[in-house]
Formats: sequence, structure tokens, C-alpha cells
Amino acid sequence: MKRWIGGIVVLVCICCMLGLSGRGLAAGNAFVDVPANHWAYSAINKLAQDGVLQGYRNTDYQGDKAITRYEMAMLVANAMARSEKANADDQALIQKLAAEFTQELGVLGVHVASLEKKADKMHMFGLGDFKYEHHDLGKDYGTSLVGSPRLVLRFDYQINNDWTVFNGLEYTRDIWMTTFGDITSDNSKSKELGATGKIGGATRLTVGEYHYFSAYGVMLEQRIYGAQLTFGDTGLAGGPPPKQPQPTLTLNEGYLWKRINGRTDSLFTDSDPHIFSGELKYPLSEISNIQLGRFNVWSDNRNISSRHFSTMGFDVKMTNDLQFNAYYGKSSYETENLGYLVGFFYKNVNFMQPGSYGYMLNYEHIECNSAISPTFAVNASHGAKGVVLDYKFCPVEKTVVELLFTRIKATKANDTYRDNFFSFDISYFF
Repeated sequence: MKRWIGGIVVLVCICCMLGLSGRGLAAGNAFVDVPANHWAYSAINKLAQDGVLQGYRNTDYQGDKAITRYEMAMLVANAMARSEKANADDQALIQKLAAEFTQELGVLGVHVASLEKKADKMHMFGLGDFKYEHHDLGKDYGTSLVGSPRLVLRFDYQINNDWTVFNGLEYTRDIWMTTFGDITSDNSKSKELGATGKIGGATRLTVGEYHYFSAYGVMLEQRIYGAQLTFGDTGLAGGPPPKQPQPTLTLNEGYLWKRINGRTDSLFTDSDPHIFSGELKYPLSEISNIQLGRFNVWSDNRNISSRHFSTMGFDVKMTNDLQFNAYYGKSSYETENLGYLVGFFYKNVNFMQPGSYGYMLNYEHIECNSAISPTFAVNASHGAKGVVLDYKFCPVEKTVVELLFTRIKATKANDTYRDNFFSFDISYFF
């Protein structure tokens, strides 16, 4: 059945890339949220900071609260009306924004044909960073120092107004030194390659090898080789944006493309396991959401037991700057199968806005069998419970400095493992 779904998804994608999806369907996607990490937020803030946007401050849209593509198009239209007063860099930003939101601008009746001719269909961006980590792992595990230079490149090619092909490359070199006198190094590289686009007014499809972030990053942050479908009730095409945020349902099927460090059970060590997931995000109000998820993982080897993971989450914007998150998850493993987290986010760093900063403070209890591949400081052999504090700051444009502190210990009984951890990370975006 799941293979059926994957085949149908790929066929639908091919049809849409050949142009079978109409303009009427595409226009309906105007009311889907622009993702919080989308480059358009930084571009809009840059235009506001330079005085190109009329009636907006450069602190109004930082991506900490998602807005719809319709609302973003209204900001772009505002900038287009004042583009003659913009400098060359800002005019280039306006052209790029106009190309990204062409369909939504059409709904607004804004003519962008001249800008479409100038817009480059190929976009390249990336970052280079260096991270230093210091791990105090307890008397039985010693101390570990890690230095990691990394280069990330991303290439996007816009096929048409609905579809984009993407290719991402990441190169990392890790150098470890421990108190036991061991010095080791490792080169790693990863990639993303696929296509993403609209197959209906409220549906987005991504196929290929792509980055998957789920359940606030507690359950899984990993690359998937497969397909993702996102459905959202976005209202009528061409109408006003909905008064309330709309529910979204995201489905994924594919392979976990990278082995998960520390996992010792055969499901994750004998092969690249399959995954099928469904996640529902339901807004309770304009400032709060609940999230429900189900993740099934299985192997081609029928002698290896499959596992499932269930999640629940809640987030609320307490003030303009402060957000609260709560998470609970459980798996079908017999032991070490429970995870929960409570956390606060204060403000948000914007790499295009010098002086911006953000904090994150979490208390986590994530047992080693409760999650698949979490973002947070969790060792898959020991689990983790304790406090995580993260601080990010933008000293100059396109540069972010991050400081991360953790004080965690194992969730297993009689396990002396701990990780009093500090890291320094400096990133440059281009």
C-alpha cells in the first residue's frame, strides 16, 4: 500500500512538472504560510531598514510569526511601487521577491512582467561556519574536544511559477581529541536533490532527497529520500486571506538516508530504514497551535521488528518576543520509550539585521528509544535529561555567532554518562 502511495505521488509530480497544473490551482496557494526560515523575511526586513517599504518597520517581519504568501505579496507590491528610490542591491532584492511571489501578485492585480524578464531563474546561496565543542562526559567517558569547519551550498532553479528544482551540498570535517590521547578526524558530505512545487491550490509536493524537520526537532531532523505532501485548507482562490490560521497535514514516505549515530538496534544498523509519517498542525488561535504526529519505521528484512512513534506538541506566542513550546512522545519499544520537553524562545536572530539576537531555554527528558534522530543534545545509546541553553547574535550583516550550553545526564538507571557541553559556532551567510 505504501509503495502504491509513493508511485502515485511521483506520477503526480511528473504531470505537474509537464505543465498539467493550471494557473487557477496555483493561485490558491497564495494563502499558505511562508515558512519561518524563508529568505523573504530577511529581504523584507532589509528593504524596511533601508526605507524602501512605506509604513513598515524592519522589526515587523522577522519570521518568528509566519505570514501568508498573500500578505507577503502585499509587502512586495509596496516595495515595487517605490523601487525607483531603491539602491541597486535593494532593486535586485525586489526583483527576486517579485519572481518568487508572481502568482500572488497577480491575484493582487500587480503587473510584474518586466521584472519577470529580469529575474534570474537560478539562485545560489549558502554558508560557511566553524564550530568548536567541548564535552565533559564524566569519569568513565573522559573529555572530548571537537573542531568542525563546514561549507553548505544550495542551488535553486525555477522551472516555472509553480516548480523549483533544488540541489544542496554540505561538506564537514570533524577533528576529535579526547583525554585518553586519541585524535581522530572524519570527512563527511551530504546532499539534497529534488523538486518542489504546487499540485493544487492547497497542496505542495516535494520529491527527491530533502531535509525533514519534525515535532519541534525532538523526534527527527534528518535527510529523507522519498516524497512529502503538504495539504492545507487555504480558503477560496483569489479571495481575502483567512481570518484565522488554517490546519495543515504533512505526509512523508521514503528512506532515512543517513545512518543514525549511536543507535545499536538492528532496525537502524542493518540497512537504511523506511519511514512513513503523518503530522497535523492545528491552530487553536492566531497565536497557538497543537501538533500531532505518527511515525512508522520498518526494514526490508522481515525478521526485524518495525517500530512506531507518536508525538503531541503545543506552542503559544506569549508575547511578541516570547514563545512557549511543550512536547510529549512515546514509541513502541519496550523500554526507554518516553520523551518530553518544555522550552522557551525569546526573540529571534536575523542574519541580515546586525544587533538582533535570540535565546532558547529547554528542559528535556528524551529516553534513547523515544525519538528517531533528534536535533537536541541526545546520545542514542544513553538518552538525555537536563537543561539546554542556546544564544544567537548577529554582530554584522550576514554573520551569526552561536553559544550553546548543556548539562545533561543519561536517562538509563545506573548509567554514569553525562554531557556538560559547550560549543561556539560562527557562521557567514552568502
